Amino acid sequence: DLLDAARAVPAPAVETAVAAWRASLPAGDELAPYRLTLTGGDAVRGRAVFLSDHAMCTKCHKVSGEGGSDAGPDLGGVASRRSAEERLLALVNPNAQLAPGFAAPSAMPPMGPLLSLREMRDVVAYLTSLAGPGASASAHGGTP
Repeated sequence: DLLDAARAVPAPAVETAVAAWRASLPAGDELAPYRLTLTGGDAVRGRAVFLSDHAMCTKCHKVSGEGGSDAGPDLGGVASRRSAEERLLALVNPNAQLAPGFAAPSAMPPMGPLLSLREMRDVVAYLTSLAGPGASASAHGGTP
C-alpha cells in the first residue's frame, strides 16, 4: 500500500526513498519487487481484479471449467499445483514457466506494469484460494 501511495506522490523525497528501497533489492531476482505481494491480500478483491476488464484474465483463463477461455490454462486448483512463488512468477513473467500443453511465447502480458501492487497482492490471494481440484470460481464468490 505504501509503495502504491508513493507512486501517486510526485515528491523528490518520496521518489528518493522508493529508489533506495529498489536499489536494496537482490540483483537478478525478478520477483524481489513483488515478494511483498505474497501475503496479506484479499481473495474477494483479487477475484474482482481477475474478472475486471483492466486485468483481462478471463480473456484466456477459466477457473475449474467456468467462465473465460481455453487460450490459457484452467486455474482451478492452481494453488495445489504451483507454489506461491511460481504463481507470482507467472504473473510477473508469464514466459518463465509455461503450463504443460502451452507453448512459448505466452500471449499473457506481464501483470507488473498493469496492476498496482495491491491489485497484484489481491490476485495472488485469489489464486491461493483456488487450492484443490474442485476449487471452483463459484466456491469463491460466483462464476467468472
